[in-house]
Amino acid sequence: MVVGQAPGVREGKTGLPFSRPAGKRLFSWLAKARFEEEKFRGVQYITAITKCYPGKRNGRGPRGPTAAEHKLCVPFLAPELDIVQPELIIPVGRVAIDHFLGNSTIGWISQQAVRV
Repeated sequence: MVVGQAPGVREGKTGLPFSRPAGKRLFSWLAKARFEEEKFRGVQYITAITKCYPGKRNGRGPRGPTAAEHKLCVPFLAPELDIVQPELIIPVGRVAIDHFLGNSTIGWISQQAVRV
C-alpha cells in the first residue's frame, strides 16, 4: 500500500493518485526496481493521508497539508487500512512519513539516502 501526503490538483480529474509530477517521480523509482506502472497500479492500493488538494503555496506549486487538514482527514485512513490490510505500507512525502514513522525520521532517511 502506497500512502502519499495529499492528492494533486489534477488527480481529481484523472481519478489516479500519483498521476502528475509526483507520480512520474514515484514510478521512475519503481521502474528501477522493475515495477511497471500499469501492473503496479493494478495490484497495489494507493491513497493519501489528506483526501483533498490542499491548494497552492504562495501561488506557485502545491503546498503541503496543514496540521488541521491532516487531523480532519486522518480518520478516513483507518478504515482503508482495515479493509486493505496491507503487508507493507510505503509512505511517500513528509506528511505520510511523519504519520507512520514520526517527525524525527526525515533526517535519518535523508542521511541514509546520501550514503547510498
